[in-house]
Amino acid sequence: MRNPLFISDEKTCRSCGQVARFHDIGIQGNEGARLVECSRCGTVLVDQKVAPQVIMSIYNNLFATGPYQAYSREFEKLRSGKKVWLPYRTWLLRNVERAVAGRRMVEIGGASGTFGMVAVSRGWSYIGFDISETAVHLSKQLGLDARLFEVDTVPPLPEQSADCVVMWEVIEHVWNVHEYLLKIYRSLTDGGYYY
Repeated sequence: MRNPLFISDEKTCRSCGQVARFHDIGIQGNEGARLVECSRCGTVLVDQKVAPQVIMSIYNNLFATGPYQAYSREFEKLRSGKKVWLPYRTWLLRNVERAVAGRRMVEIGGASGTFGMVAVSRGWSYIGFDISETAVHLSKQLGLDARLFEVDTVPPLPEQSADCVVMWEVIEHVWNVHEYLLKIYRSLTDGGYYY
């Protein structure tokens, strides 16, 4: 249940740009920062910036010993030629396919490549970005175009270069949300989609 307590005086939301107050939602992120909700736009964000090297270390370790071991299991299935079932994400992808003419996809936070494999199997040209060396290594083993990028940067996304950009459960970990969203918006072709 959401904690109704405001944890801050009014400040500018990094997502919507409006002056707002923030609710503690009672969840702590992997980085040790609390997740808070903007009273204006409802976006959930981390409440404090964590050092990039700490974040990269945490995410690399999560693949080996933490909750992201599920991604490693998915990777093993994919590497052995089996499919991983992603019904909701596949449904969203089908909707995008009906709406756009092109098939160029960028995934930010590509993890071990599970969704990338679904996209490629459906005819998409795919580039996956991740801050974890482990995730990029696993994705490359599946034959995906996977690229490492630094935590405090936005992945290099040329203007009008993607028909679809996806970020599954990533935006709440991003500090510079406005810069990310602006870069993504500019990278999309006319009529392109962001999920």
